[in-house]
Amino acid sequence: MYKHQLYLIKKSTTTLHHNKTLGTLSNQVRNVSNFTTPQLVKHLKRHHQHRGSIVFNYDQIVSGEPKYKLSHSSMEPLLEYILSKNGADGHVNHQALFLEISPVSQSLFGCFIHNTNRGLAQGNVDLWHYPNASEFVSDGLKQSEYAARKMALTNQFWGGGKGIIQTNPDLDYSNYEVRRTVMNEFGSFVSSLRGVFYAQEGFGIQPNDMAHIFEKTRFTTSIPKKFGGNGNISPSFSSKIVINTMESALSHVNLGNLSGKIVAIQGFNKETEGIISSLLREKHSLKVILTETDPLKIKTVKGLFAEEVNDQRLDVRLVFEDQDSILNLDVDILYPSSGTIFNSSNIPLVNAKIICGVSQSQFEDASNERQLRENGVILIPSLLTKTSNFSAVNEIYGIIPNNDPEITKMFSKDYEYSIYNTVKKVIELSEQNKISTQNAAFELADKKINEPHPFIPLRGSQIIHSLVSDEWHLQLQ
Repeated sequence: MYKHQLYLIKKSTTTLHHNKTLGTLSNQVRNVSNFTTPQLVKHLKRHHQHRGSIVFNYDQIVSGEPKYKLSHSSMEPLLEYILSKNGADGHVNHQALFLEISPVSQSLFGCFIHNTNRGLAQGNVDLWHYPNASEFVSDGLKQSEYAARKMALTNQFWGGGKGIIQTNPDLDYSNYEVRRTVMNEFGSFVSSLRGVFYAQEGFGIQPNDMAHIFEKTRFTTSIPKKFGGNGNISPSFSSKIVINTMESALSHVNLGNLSGKIVAIQGFNKETEGIISSLLREKHSLKVILTETDPLKIKTVKGLFAEEVNDQRLDVRLVFEDQDSILNLDVDILYPSSGTIFNSSNIPLVNAKIICGVSQSQFEDASNERQLRENGVILIPSLLTKTSNFSAVNEIYGIIPNNDPEITKMFSKDYEYSIYNTVKKVIELSEQNKISTQNAAFELADKKINEPHPFIPLRGSQIIHSLVSDEWHLQLQ
């Protein structure tokens, strides 16, 4: 039985009494779990609500207030679903979520705020299709926490947030005016939140989209250069970050640097193109083995790296069904694709000393990660290889096009929170406490998350309180 009281922002309140049956609540949770995303939109419209919000741990923002503040009773099933996914105590680490059904395009927008102790929330905005409401909400909450942890690990004084534009099947996103309307509306949505969230360019979002979001809000980064921003420079640093994580792990196990090493890479894209280039043309690695399932990409690789292919420093292999064949290669480092799943069957095949860029979802069960560690394999979590957000977060403080000190220090061994030094700390904590490197990274990040911003430690909470007090949910025109 859930023993939570739910309150509305308006003077009237809705309470889930302690004696309410589990069956009734389970039905509510089940309804949300089974909602498609269009059904969530219809659910809100049925209650004549085009905006909705849930503020978690509101009693920590305003003393004496209830733990949860909801804009409407129609948000109760959504809250119950979230609480049901957070263990027996139902504790939620996030601060707030805000939803809007836009007036013109009828798009569903979501903004998820994890924590603003270290500063206002910042995170990617994605244009994405979530078939189910539960996925929409769960991913928004998860990704905002992920953003907060990345900010903390790189010592940025920003909190973590996530923006989502749910694709509408009735809209043609290839139509310029349609797309501009959606992005303008999302910009207005961000502006309405008064700066508690800053939007970065994410999946499905193009440079023009950021320009159109920027037309309606100043609370954004990745602004196109023609409007005084720096554009989305994160991809240009992604491969350099991966290289730094590899070098740190090699140093930890006393294997020197990347010179003379053999690296196996699974899949070709812009990021791995940069990694291959750096390994062979800058770091003087002995050899890179690339496996790819797309013959057209194989052709592209051979054109881009013709010299390296000819002198056999780049071995490009077309694979179809047996993608696990890369695991038993005698290499120093393995950089797998995100689709690779490690299990009890293929783990004995692994010969690499270091596996770079893996997430917990890539293990069939928890014992698989432990099995690799016990075999002496160093695992570098994707939380550390996907930290390029630091290159864009401080755009609001001005632009230095070349050799920005705030960016270059992240690749210096002399800076305490550089990529190189952070990876070393994570590996050391993992070995010391006999925990996964991902959990070690989480532990380091979560300690940093609770450190307050030196100048405006309460600003995010104050903005959220003002949105509640001013009945943000009723202000959509």
